[in-house]
Amino acid sequence: MPETNAATKYLQDIATNTGNISSGTIDNSTAIDNLSSDVARGLRGSTDLANSTGDILTVTSSGAVTIATKSTGRKQLFIQNLSTSPCYIGYGITPSTTKYHILLGGSTSIYNGKGASVTEDLYIGAVSGYASTGKTVKLSYMEIK
Repeated sequence: MPETNAATKYLQDIATNTGNISSGTIDNSTAIDNLSSDVARGLRGSTDLANSTGDILTVTSSGAVTIATKSTGRKQLFIQNLSTSPCYIGYGITPSTTKYHILLGGSTSIYNGKGASVTEDLYIGAVSGYASTGKTVKLSYMEIK
């Protein structure tokens, strides 16, 4: 029989640990505590959100706005367009309507949470945003370090 890895053991513990099921949820903290520290950290979430930053930025066509500066400690960056107009995102460049890396489309109405978003787990360089001529875009961002 093959050796059981930690993730499989965790799922087996949940399946057999019916004593910790309450109101349709599973208290899996005991099972997680029995895993190796690396696996447990991944299941719990290894990031302390106290070290995160975030805000709502206004981006216009009058010049690119820095969303996040270069950070070697960055673990994740999330950006969402909260407006109806598109926003041009540049990684390490000053974006424009003709030079950008990602185009975050707008939504049908402002602040409804349905605008395009991007989550970046690998890039640690500067990120900037730019709006179409005559447009103003609101972006929500969260940088986790």
